[in-house]
Amino acid sequence: SGCADLGAAIPSDAVVGEIESKGVGWFSGNMAVAHAVFSDARTLRVAGALFLAEAEPEQITADLALVGLDPGCGASFLGRKSVCEVRFHKGSGCTDLGAAIPSDAVVGEIESKGAGWLSGNMAVARAVFSDARTVVVTDRHGVPVACSPLTPFVAPDHSEVVVSEWQRYPGYTGRLQVEGKAILYAAYRASDKLAAQVLTLDSFRGLDPACGSSTTASGPNVCGIHVHAGHGCGSADAVGGHFWDAALVSEDPWAPLRLHPEILPLQTPVVVTGLGRSQLLGRTLVVHDAAGARVACAVIPDAAAAKEPGASTPTRASSLRAALLARRSKAGGA
Repeated sequence: SGCADLGAAIPSDAVVGEIESKGVGWFSGNMAVAHAVFSDARTLRVAGALFLAEAEPEQITADLALVGLDPGCGASFLGRKSVCEVRFHKGSGCTDLGAAIPSDAVVGEIESKGAGWLSGNMAVARAVFSDARTVVVTDRHGVPVACSPLTPFVAPDHSEVVVSEWQRYPGYTGRLQVEGKAILYAAYRASDKLAAQVLTLDSFRGLDPACGSSTTASGPNVCGIHVHAGHGCGSADAVGGHFWDAALVSEDPWAPLRLHPEILPLQTPVVVTGLGRSQLLGRTLVVHDAAGARVACAVIPDAAAAKEPGASTPTRASSLRAALLARRSKAGGA
């Protein structure tokens, strides 16, 4: 996007021709360049989530929803070597990718929802689940444009709560009317047992269509969905602010979440809040528009007392590896 954030280089073979040198230290002229230089001379803003889940001992699935991909890839994001690829690596992180896991370990196809974004699920070989530590996305030239480590989580059985009673946010007078189910799952991070949540949006309607545009600005609460500290939707004071345990988690974990109206059902990244399931029951869930304004509110049902993450033997997903995809790191690597 600029001199402080160069992003990936466009391959030099996309430039054809020569510039006439006018003397030592300077030159002028013109040359032909490939169309990719014209269309890609900007930074792709990849965002989204990917999960590797072990639902059964021999059943491993990968679920993903990504936006901001190279539109030149079209519907071809699997089955191609290096270019337009979702690729798994064995290394410790984005600055140390290590060896790539062979692409034939990924079985199935991801449904492309349009130029620059896709969602779906696929089966993967056990080697992907056991060996993968990092996931990388490449553009049409094979250049890595996004990278994320895969963080191990555990998701106990019967941890979900369904939120469906939506109402307009107090004082909101716009045209958006949110409807549908948001399913809140409990999880915990395997390394330190810190409690976390995952949201799945099912049959969701009424999201701001501008949230599907690559030109929508980023900023606080833009196209977000967050759990708030309040216990009701009757007034802004009753809704409260974002809810997490600030003593355990220093930065707002809800801030990175961003909805896309065309990628549904949508599973959000794992949100490490430090809060157990019972602490979220009776709180509020809020949806934002493309300007960051609050447009809809619902109360998380205060159901019967539920088990905290880690208190039961997981069967829905005995283990989970999750990645929050973002643009290529400025620090180097993929």
